[in-house]
Amino acid sequence: MAFGIFQLSLVFTIGLYIALASDIAGAIGINEIPLSLSLKDPEDAVISREQNVVLKCEAKSSVPGLSISWFHENTPLLANDTRVQISGDGSLNISKTSAKKMEGSYRCLARNDVGAVLSNPAQLKIATIGREFIEQPDNVNTTEQQPVIFPCHIDSTPDAIIYWERDNKTLPQNARYVPLPSGALLITSTHSIDTGFYRCVVKHKTLKKTKQSRWGQLLVSPPSVTSSPPQFLPLNLSLNITSIVGENVTLPCAVNGWPIPVLRWVYNKDSLISNSSVLHLTNVTTDLSGNYSCIANNVFGEVSMNFTLNIFEIPHFNVTPMSMSYPSARMVRLECKVNGVPPPKVTWLKNGAPLELIGRIKQLNTTLVLSHSFMTDAGIYQCVASNIAGQIWMAARLLPLFSNSRPHPPQNVTCQPFDDNSVCLTWNSPSNVTIQAYSIYLFNSVKGYDFVTNYTYYLANGLEKNSEYTMYVQSYSNDPSDQSNNVSCKTGVQGQRNLQVEFLSESSVQLIWSHVSNDFLCGTKKNLYKVQWKKFDQTYTNVLYTSHFQKTISRLQPSTTYDFRVQSTTNKNDMSPWVTYSPLTNSSEVTVMPTYSHEISSTENHTFSSFVPIQVEVHPISPYSVNLTWSDGDDNLSYMVYCTDVKEKNNRIMESHSNFMEVTNLKPNTLYAFKVHAQNVKGMSSFSQTVEVQTPTDVPSAVQNLRYKVINATAACVTWKSPMFMNGKLLNYVVSYTSNKNLPFEKWHNIYIKEEDIYINQCWSLKQDEISIVLKNLSVDLQYTLVVRAVSETGSGNLAAPITFSTYSKTILLPNSEEETVSGEIDYKQKLGVAVGITISALCILCCVCCIIFRRRCMKRDAIRRTRLTTSNNYYASEVAYSGAPLHMRPDSCATETHEMQQLVMSDGNTHIPPIETTHLDTKGGIGFPNGQLNGNLKNMQMNGHVANGNIHITENPRYDYHSCNGNQNSKKIKRDCILPQLSCLQENAIDNIQELQDGCLDYSPNKPTSNHSLPLHTENSKLPHKVFDVSDYNSNCNSEFVHIYGTKDLDKEVDLNHTQMTYLDESFSALPNRIVSPALAPNG
Repeated sequence: MAFGIFQLSLVFTIGLYIALASDIAGAIGINEIPLSLSLKDPEDAVISREQNVVLKCEAKSSVPGLSISWFHENTPLLANDTRVQISGDGSLNISKTSAKKMEGSYRCLARNDVGAVLSNPAQLKIATIGREFIEQPDNVNTTEQQPVIFPCHIDSTPDAIIYWERDNKTLPQNARYVPLPSGALLITSTHSIDTGFYRCVVKHKTLKKTKQSRWGQLLVSPPSVTSSPPQFLPLNLSLNITSIVGENVTLPCAVNGWPIPVLRWVYNKDSLISNSSVLHLTNVTTDLSGNYSCIANNVFGEVSMNFTLNIFEIPHFNVTPMSMSYPSARMVRLECKVNGVPPPKVTWLKNGAPLELIGRIKQLNTTLVLSHSFMTDAGIYQCVASNIAGQIWMAARLLPLFSNSRPHPPQNVTCQPFDDNSVCLTWNSPSNVTIQAYSIYLFNSVKGYDFVTNYTYYLANGLEKNSEYTMYVQSYSNDPSDQSNNVSCKTGVQGQRNLQVEFLSESSVQLIWSHVSNDFLCGTKKNLYKVQWKKFDQTYTNVLYTSHFQKTISRLQPSTTYDFRVQSTTNKNDMSPWVTYSPLTNSSEVTVMPTYSHEISSTENHTFSSFVPIQVEVHPISPYSVNLTWSDGDDNLSYMVYCTDVKEKNNRIMESHSNFMEVTNLKPNTLYAFKVHAQNVKGMSSFSQTVEVQTPTDVPSAVQNLRYKVINATAACVTWKSPMFMNGKLLNYVVSYTSNKNLPFEKWHNIYIKEEDIYINQCWSLKQDEISIVLKNLSVDLQYTLVVRAVSETGSGNLAAPITFSTYSKTILLPNSEEETVSGEIDYKQKLGVAVGITISALCILCCVCCIIFRRRCMKRDAIRRTRLTTSNNYYASEVAYSGAPLHMRPDSCATETHEMQQLVMSDGNTHIPPIETTHLDTKGGIGFPNGQLNGNLKNMQMNGHVANGNIHITENPRYDYHSCNGNQNSKKIKRDCILPQLSCLQENAIDNIQELQDGCLDYSPNKPTSNHSLPLHTENSKLPHKVFDVSDYNSNCNSEFVHIYGTKDLDKEVDLNHTQMTYLDESFSALPNRIVSPALAPNG
């Protein structure tokens, strides 16, 4: 059974995994496909001059169209090149006659119908060996136990094999004989038997040549008795050694000296690794890279030689790219993760050629990301990783899937420069489908941009100034199209305005101009030009609008010099210059004047009145008002003046009954346009020509939030906030202060704070737009007045309200070391004190509220308690009746706070319930009410609402009657004659101290005579006193009920045993031993 369940679970898990995997694959639409092309890299070759060479390129393809081509030094080898021949299997044959000229690197390219793969380079070298030795052995004289080196070096390609001979015999194997990588021989410790002649023999396997060096004689003398410090022998080795992981490395260390120096090898200056003359490292790894120090010392000194060993690792892949097919317009990632030492450089090839990373094609670290897919993205991609140790590659195929109903790419894509940071693209929409959107891709050698639009034009903003960009467009319907043709253009404004002024008459001229590249809105061929003119010394300008490249200006004043300018309304930054025209010379010259960007709505042509205001002139009065005048008509005309904020397009309409008006509430340094039309009972005229004027720039407003704080007795920190309206470029702030208010303002002390020094040496923790400065060398005995004002290009700003301060409060009460921090400490202490004070106040208020609420509850319950009897059991209610209505008690949480005697004795004048009657009562209890009477006179045991001071004796009977388990008074009528005979039915419960009434004990008959020993049974209409206890048994689920009835004396005694009595023992109230009995209590008091 268990095995069956296991099988079922396994099948379910596998099915779920496959389903999820298929769902995920279907969701993203990416499927793995075979590569279809494999290639084995050609190998390096070393040949002699008279030898042919064959370089193999082994390629396999699972699709048709396999072909092999070769590159020499990244230059294609053509099929008609007579120096080489490409065989049918793709091998490259190089003849011996051209081998010398064909040295270098070779790469083969394998191509099929899907794509192409490029191999790693293979090096072709010509074998050579030098004619002479560069270094040969020399004669050497040494003493025993000293090292000796015989050099040997000759140029060879590849490296030749070197071995040594002594006295025409091959040098025997000995640990003291160490061949060095340079070809030299090191004898680590010479002996007398080493005396002889030495030479090196070089063999070149490829050329099959052998060369022998000259002989070098070694003479070994007995050990020297002359002391000498350690000294290294020259090794002719580089101290920077490189190796590849897995190779062997030898580090020699040859030292002369007497006594014989002690050698030790230290790794990275802290680890002792060897004590031999030669350090051998076999099968090295990258962990062994570092510094190796050979240290030699004897009693006469110490020397050291440091080698740096760099171990490189050929790159190897951790993650390789996956061949895949995917739907169009998907983002595709080709993962390629590679390790090596040093970290490899990763480049990508597409079909054997370097991949251009442009716009949507990006390389993030080593991963290739294609943000969109085109048909041109199909092919084979290679991830090539290389470092100093070697180069590897891995290929993957991408196959984007396109729908047959996809739209054609946009046609006739054109690009035109617009301004310094924008270009305008336009294209034609394809006709085969309805296009929903277009994607535009722009890129240069540094950065790429993506844009989306629904139109057949787009103004690409935010480009680099004067930069060349390449771009293409892609259309989208239900499926994306392929990309359009690439177009290129450069940012920057093309064309010039070239405004010409031609004379027509004494009062009219004609303006002619040319268009600039940013005159037209992108995607449109129409533009509205703004024609402006003014008198040479005039502060306002007249404005007309036209969509043509010429305009006639009339109603000019004869013999008056005018300035003309034409601007494009679409270009807010049109900086076309003013052209000055003088009718006397009929000539014009270009003059650069201040320019303003603006646009005014076209004039209206409704004409009802024959009079049109002319000669409209406007003159600034102040930064906030101008004076407007125009030609006047008859007396029945009124005028409507239109004032427009050119930048914000806010309009104001004002009425005037004369031909002049002062326009107020303007903003400083703002360009306004004014036009006027007349109106009368006949209607209104057309508008006058528009005139423009720029209000003057105002001075800065007053600085804000000027305040100070005293640092010490001679210094203060002043801070303020920048003006709300700067009205121009800020130049500096001027802080003026004096101790003499009657001194003229120009003689006050002034401190100038330049704009570049505003945030230097701050003395206050400030916000970004706040400034502070320290005033020094103040006098503690003087009071200072201070003002601050801002200064801009327009002039000095308005003065802020002055402040008055003194450093008297900062007399030298603190040490100098504490003066700098006192301000911060005061601020901190003030904040801390406020926080602590608020917290304490809140806690006090909370405590008071809680006390008031709790006291009111206790007082209310205490008042109720005074009118009730208290039982010892606080968990269950009891009922006590004394010749009247019963009294009910309930638990009270405040009972523990009340004195015990206050619970036992009521606070009114009558201490006992019921009132005390003259009845005999001894200490053992009596008949009737147990707390009813005293022996002798009745005594009031309460004074001023409290129990009188004295001795209290409480007698408690542990027996207690439970009359009702549910706490309710038993209403059953009990037969009086049954009580005494059935007393035996009352049984005492030893555990719960409960007397239960056996079933069927009480038999009540209304007509049965009453016994002399019994009291009449208290009924509803009876006024005889009785006492009933109803207490629930909290230790059992008892539901029995019984009624305690006072009838006979014996029964009274039995009942009285269940009552607790209290006797007042203080005899100060009476000569008799009076006793006051408390109300009934439970067994626990």
